[in-house]
Amino acid sequence: MSDPKIRPCPRCGSDVSVWTYETATGALGSRRAECDSCWYMGPCCSSIRTAIKEYNAQALRETAAKEPEQP
Repeated sequence: MSDPKIRPCPRCGSDVSVWTYETATGALGSRRAECDSCWYMGPCCSSIRTAIKEYNAQALRETAAKEPEQP
């Protein structure tokens, strides 16, 4: 199963990558989608797929909040 497509950054429009952070013991810890230019970040998640889904939802909410309301 392939991972979902990552939306561009809602702040600057740049590409976004998923980063994996290690715990203090060196084990793989959380994953997070981050903008490659302005470092806009999604929430920390336990899997790459979940990190992408959560980031996309957050980016969509932020983009919708910026759009002016239609009369």
